[in-house]
Amino acid sequence: MSATGNPDLPPTSPEVMALMTRPARNPIEDEAGHLAHSLVFAKRIGGTGYPFDANEYRSLIREEVQRAYDPGSIA
Repeated sequence: MSATGNPDLPPTSPEVMALMTRPARNPIEDEAGHLAHSLVFAKRIGGTGYPFDANEYRSLIREEVQRAYDPGSIA
């Protein structure tokens, strides 16, 4: 998400870069696809310090979409 620009730090893995740059699925038109991508991404970048609760995170994703899904807000 951000870095210092220090070339001695390891680069982002190709897998994570692909997940970050893949077009997001529209959660209104394809809820299952949106959830699947979001869960894979969250698990991949979440680290190993704490257990990953997919059901809890799935609920959070749905809550976020219901609260404020606005693709144009990025611009």
